[in-house]
Amino acid sequence: MGYVPKPERWKRVRRYEEAGKCGWCGAKLEGRRTSWCSDACRIDSDRASGGYVRHDALRANRKKHGGQLRCDACNRRLYSPHSNEWAEGRANGDVTAWDDRRLVPEVDHVVPLALGSSLWELSNLQVLCGRPCHWAKTCGDQRRIAEARRMQREKLVPLDMYAETPLEAARR
Repeated sequence: MGYVPKPERWKRVRRYEEAGKCGWCGAKLEGRRTSWCSDACRIDSDRASGGYVRHDALRANRKKHGGQLRCDACNRRLYSPHSNEWAEGRANGDVTAWDDRRLVPEVDHVVPLALGSSLWELSNLQVLCGRPCHWAKTCGDQRRIAEARRMQREKLVPLDMYAETPLEAARR
């Protein structure tokens, strides 16, 4: 699959566009509300729009690793900076000042969005450590996206998003 421009990737999910109605359930808006009739409708819409993708991926990673956050690439222990475990890690000496950015979890798409993957699929998400694994994966993704754009411009064979390299996909 080739490069997918941003406007076609991210669209806010609203079921109702009429003024005075909730954007999610269509109920009449009361009081000062302008878009959603309740917080539950706002959260449902945000989840359908991909707003809770990161949260869901982190939760799935903790479940998979017995309550701990771990990098899916190198299996390094990660610490969420907004939790008690970060402070405990600093107190125990597990997390040093140098580790601060490296051990922060980054949620990444296995197949990049620009190559046509889905924003909402939990199976397309992975948790990586901040510097070494995420940076290496992002560099590889940028190369694949650049080659996909070049191939589309030159009208070559469409990129197979699961191929090892775009050139191998073009040779098939």
